[in-house]
Order: sequence, then C-alpha cells, then structure tokens
Amino acid sequence: MYKKQDDQDGKQIFSLSPFEKDGSLSGIECKGHLARRIDALSVHYEIIGSLPGIDIPVRTQKPSRKKGLWENTCLELFVAVKDRDRYWEFNLSPSGDWNVFRFEHYRNERNADKLREEPLVVSLPFRTRRRSGSFLLDMEFDLDNLFRKDQFLEIGIAAIIKFNKDRTYWALTHCGPIPDFHRRDSFIIKL
Repeated sequence: MYKKQDDQDGKQIFSLSPFEKDGSLSGIECKGHLARRIDALSVHYEIIGSLPGIDIPVRTQKPSRKKGLWENTCLELFVAVKDRDRYWEFNLSPSGDWNVFRFEHYRNERNADKLREEPLVVSLPFRTRRRSGSFLLDMEFDLDNLFRKDQFLEIGIAAIIKFNKDRTYWALTHCGPIPDFHRRDSFIIKL
C-alpha cells in the first residue's frame, strides 16, 4: 500500500504487503517513508513484529559491497528515471552490507546473468537500529552521481524478510503471478 502524503518534510509514506498472505505473517509489518530533496533521496524502513521469528543479520564490523544479499533479510529500493528503461536496484542488508546494480532494461530470468554493479556508487552508508519489537534502517543517498536534478524518478520499494527459515517477499504492489520486484509497473512512487 502506498499513501502519498505531502507533509512539511515532503515524506511519502509506504507500507509493504507480502506476496503470499498467510497466518504465519500476522503481526509482521514492513513500512516506512521516503523523501526527495533536489540532490538527495532519504528512505526509512521499519520492520515491526515478533523479531525472534525474523532472521535479521547481525551488524558487521566492516560493512562492504556484497552480492546475494537477497538470500537473507534484505531491504530493497528500485529507482528509475521516468520514460527511460534504465533503472537501479539498491540492496540494504541489516548487517550493513550493501550493493547497487544498474539495469539497462527489465531484468528477468533470461538475462539474470547480466547483473552489473553500479561503478559510480562506491559506498552506501546507512544506519540500523534494533528496538523492542522493531528493526529500523535509515539511508540518505546523494542523487548527483546517477541523476540530474530535473529528472522525475519512479520508485519501487521491496523487502525480502526471512521468517522461520523461509523467505517472504514484500512490495508496494505485486503485479504478476510470482514475486517480481523488477517490473516497472510496480515502481509506483513518483518523485
């Protein structure tokens, strides 16, 4: 669910839904907000619920760029320029590890081997916090490396939450018969 809310901070509030809804996910929420200033994008995620049932990787001493973060709990952000095929996938692990991939067009199983790390992004610092019953992640990204100030952005927000050893797939909207965060019709936030 996405609810556009223009408050004094310009925050866009979101709530992610699991692809498959069953009783085991009751009481779990994934929500947050994002905002764009001319040259920066900030995003806040919050996972709320019974954290002992959720596999949240422990923060590492030296977070680094890594592939395969989606194999565990991972918060994701997809950013595209309106009316362009190219888009970027940001992977943010609770461990502090991260990655940013660039795609020239829709990624599907046929071209999954064309995963390219974005060389213009050399670090992606973000903060994580654990509270009783919640996990929070905050990131602010300097847009100047990838986007012009006058470009309109289309955003998709997703998460993979590993719950009781199974991965669950969460997104603003699910537009197909299988979980597919790369579908452009799921990039529904416009900034």
